[in-house]
Amino acid sequence: MDVSQLQARIDAALIDQQSGRAWVYSSPYLSSLAIDLQDKLKKAAENGGLEAMLDEFDRLAQAENSDRLRIALAQVLFSDPMRQRLGLRLP
Repeated sequence: MDVSQLQARIDAALIDQQSGRAWVYSSPYLSSLAIDLQDKLKKAAENGGLEAMLDEFDRLAQAENSDRLRIALAQVLFSDPMRQRLGLRLP
């Protein structure tokens, strides 16, 4: 998957579809709300990179609270060195 496709998936996950605005912001308080989901996303990234992490996000979206899941994804992406190296941005 190329960088533009990864960016599109990140945007789709973290931009509110109704308002078009960024949905979540980085915060120490918010990060504590979804540690279990962060762990799952980090593990997927360790095993298969950013694409695998976004695949795990999609899989988890079927059963998890969408607010907590978005918080978890934003927190993991915020500190992910691969995201930074690829120049991917958080909305």
